[in-house]
Amino acid sequence: MIHAMLIGNPNCGKTTLFNALTGDNQRIGNWPGVTVEKKTGQFDINAEQVLVTDLPGIYSLVSSTTGSSQDEQITAQNVATTDMDIIINVIDACHLERHLYLTSQLLELGKPVVIALNMIDIAHQRGITIDPKALSKQLGCPVIELQAHRQLGVEALKHAILAKQKSACPLELSLPSAVSTVLADFEKILLSQGNKPAMASYLARRFLEGDTLLLERDFFAADSIKDADVLLADARYQIVHQIVSQVQRKKSDASEHLTDKIDRIVLHRVWALPIFLP
Repeated sequence: MIHAMLIGNPNCGKTTLFNALTGDNQRIGNWPGVTVEKKTGQFDINAEQVLVTDLPGIYSLVSSTTGSSQDEQITAQNVATTDMDIIINVIDACHLERHLYLTSQLLELGKPVVIALNMIDIAHQRGITIDPKALSKQLGCPVIELQAHRQLGVEALKHAILAKQKSACPLELSLPSAVSTVLADFEKILLSQGNKPAMASYLARRFLEGDTLLLERDFFAADSIKDADVLLADARYQIVHQIVSQVQRKKSDASEHLTDKIDRIVLHRVWALPIFLP
């Protein structure tokens, strides 16, 4: 059995895709110890069974005991601790740049990732075109165009899951040498504690980004991460903006929607930091 996790920003069409993938073959319960709904489902393809877990929507994998909702904490913790075979990252094609921030973190898990580029029809209506092949090359993982509400592209996504993709590689973030040195030191400590290389790298970045749920383990002194969270966030914005500039085109006369106006704030390299940091 293949275990897949469905992850994406809120309102990206993730639940619609979950229903399209699993149909009536679903189970609804609660996550252990909380009242947050847990949805799992299954589908079969080419005699292979795939178990899909629909995780609560989240903007960033950096979780906080005070600033993050219970839903967000559940997603961040399960992504780091659950033994999954593949991540299905659902992205709203209308807001590619905003959604790729989370993608940049998911690629650091060292797990196979498939991008479900959803709402592609609405993006076209708004004068937005995305080159899926170019995006796939930039991210190093498959990109499947979808209209989940019409079940278009769902079969292609199923086959991409079945293909058991190779493990993803982190995006190359442009970081100051001092931050890179601290990251390397943290990774060595985490490796010595029995973590696999990919997970050691992932956890080290979460520490530097100020993940308070991880910091509660008291592995490192708090003063060792001063300003590193801002530098890492800024590096993510830079690489995401660079990718989007190469794979996305917008018609000059495309009207600006309310969510586009919001994006100009949440994707700003200075104004956005208080939004994404706990």
